[in-house]
Parts: sequence; C-alpha cells; structure tokens
Amino acid sequence: MSVYGFQFKDGPSVPFAEIAYVGLEKRTGDYDWDGLARVTNNQCIFQYTLAGKGEIRIGNQTYSLEQNSAFLVVTGTDHRYYLPESSGFWEFLFITLMGAEALECWSFVQNHSGPVVRFAPDSPVIRTLETIYLEASGKSITNGYKAAGWATRFLMEVYQAVKYNPTPPEAWPEIIVKALNLIHENYAVMGSIEELSRMLGVSKYKFSRLFHATCGMTAVQYLTKVRMEKAMELLRQTELDLREIARLTGYSDDNYFNKVFRKSTGVSPGKFRSSKRTITVDHISFN
Repeated sequence: MSVYGFQFKDGPSVPFAEIAYVGLEKRTGDYDWDGLARVTNNQCIFQYTLAGKGEIRIGNQTYSLEQNSAFLVVTGTDHRYYLPESSGFWEFLFITLMGAEALECWSFVQNHSGPVVRFAPDSPVIRTLETIYLEASGKSITNGYKAAGWATRFLMEVYQAVKYNPTPPEAWPEIIVKALNLIHENYAVMGSIEELSRMLGVSKYKFSRLFHATCGMTAVQYLTKVRMEKAMELLRQTELDLREIARLTGYSDDNYFNKVFRKSTGVSPGKFRSSKRTITVDHISFN
C-alpha cells in the first residue's frame, strides 16, 4: 500500500484537472488530518472506504465513513478526518486533484448529494480510481498529458455517477449485500459461484442476473477482484512466497494465480512485489 505524487513539467497548457496524489492505505492508529492546517489550499480530496471505518467532521457535522462511502473535501476548508477510537482500522483509496474543474466538480457533488457519498465498489468511479492507482504503482503515468487524462476521466465518472446513478448501494437487494459479505469473508475457500448461490438459497441463474444488474459485473469477476486486492496487500506487506500467497487467496495452482494476477494488474506478482524496494510511503514522478 503506497502513496504516489505527481509533478510534471510537460502537459496541457491549461489542464482540465491534474493529479496531485493517489494512494491506497490501511491505518490502524495515529491518523488525523485537519483541513485548515494543510500546507496547500484548493486541493480536492476524494477518499473511499474499502474496509473498517473512519470519521470526518465538516463544520459542525460529523459523518461516519463506513465501507463504500466516500468524502469529498477541499484543503483549506473547515474539516477534519481521522481514525476514531471506536474503529480498529480504516482502509481506503484516495485521490487528490487540482484545478478549476476539480473544484467545480466538488462543488457540484456537495450541492447535489452532500460531502459524503456512497459508491458501489464496482461502479465506474471506483473502477477508474483503482485503475489510476494501478497505473501509478506500475509507473505508467509518465507525463502530464497522461495524468491530466486520468484526472479528467475520473471527474467525468463522478459527475455521471452523482447525476444519473439510479441505484445507490443502500438500495441494493438484500441478497446482493449478503453475497458481497460472503465473498469478502470466504474468498480464500470459495469454490464456485454455484456454491455461493446455494449458500444464499437461490438458483445460480437468478443470482447471476441480479448480481450483474446490481454491481455491473459478474460474481466471478467480483470474486477475482477481491482476491487480487488481497494478493497485492500480501505482496506489499509480507515476505510470503508466491505459492503461499496463491493458496491464501484461493488458488491451488500458483501458475494460474500468476496468470490471473498479470491479467488483472498488467504486471507479474514478482514485478509488483519488487517495486516496493523503491516505493515506500511516497513515490514522486518527474519528467
């Protein structure tokens, strides 16, 4: 889990938006940011909870930041986000953007939906954010044009999701919520989607159609996504060999695990792991 920062000499003369930072973090203590104490003002922060729980105070209002919720704030304004004493950990993806259009987007979201918004884990907004993070971790965002392109794409997905998304996560069918929880709890031992549908007491056909209609992807794709996220965490944070990581993420064949990982991330597990020798807390890209 790392944070990547960007500063490029080239790029559009008047960029639509720019990426300052993107990162994936898991905090277990001593995490507290005050918006009025930040060094740089007018940076737009989007932070999405993957697991655990955080809190944010905006003015006089405090919001709980549970799984699938995101906050949107601008540095230099009165807010504070932190890991509360009631939470053992907070795992999140975040992106920090700069530029007039990013500020306009944040203003639109706050006026339309408020500063805290829920997004499906497989919504275009979150899929785009995950892709930006993977592009950064693979050192593929190599110039200002690429960075501005990804920033623009992310903003467009946020606009569309907030304005047109008809099915927020809180309105999902109960069976899909149960399915997502079962996948997160049993990804390492789950044998098939048939097994999952039996656990839920529905037919595979009915479940598959409902899952895809709700989440925008198949249950198999979602299971693979969860497994790959765990594999990336183990590659970054442990010295376990690849065979053991494959086993812990539900793959009995480490060669197949390697194939799935490369297809999902664009790099091999070994290459992904070796990058931690040069990427610690902050990786700054220049050109």
